Amino acid sequence: MASEDPSVRRSGVEYEKRTLDVIHFMGGGVFGEINYSSWPEDTGEGIVDKSPYVERSVACMKEVGKTAEDYGITY
Repeated sequence: MASEDPSVRRSGVEYEKRTLDVIHFMGGGVFGEINYSSWPEDTGEGIVDKSPYVERSVACMKEVGKTAEDYGITY
């Protein structure tokens, strides 16, 4: 969800939301798995400021977090 590519970020968000849909359907209350991937070791030549990656990730996590909250799921 930190990708520069908006379609990749959207896919990540939708995947997490589908997972939350299933947890809700099954009556679960916690999403507590390894729900992240590795930090990009190579962000590109000359890129030292990783804050855009953090900002994109946080924005996506807020959207997913809202869905979890709506379902009453601890994320």
